[in-house]
Amino acid sequence: ILGYTSLLLYFLGPAVFAGLAAMLCIIPLNAYFLNRLSTVREENLKFTDRRVKLTNEILQGIRAVKSYNWEKPFQEKLQNIRVKELELLKAAGASRA
Repeated sequence: ILGYTSLLLYFLGPAVFAGLAAMLCIIPLNAYFLNRLSTVREENLKFTDRRVKLTNEILQGIRAVKSYNWEKPFQEKLQNIRVKELELLKAAGASRA
């Protein structure tokens, strides 16, 4: 790293220090956004797991769901989970952008 910095200093002059200062200032900002993205992904995984679990339960007990006419309540539960999951996916996309 020191060798490359010295080569840049030789070819570009003191402007290299401005670039290095900018890079050093961006490192904490990058760490913050990566931490936020990690948190959002963890929350998103919880909703994804809940959605997959509920879908699996519906498919396992499809006869009971059909015979007792429980399609609407299960559909509403699944839709609520999907909405929350999509909100978190949008938040993750905003963090990446």
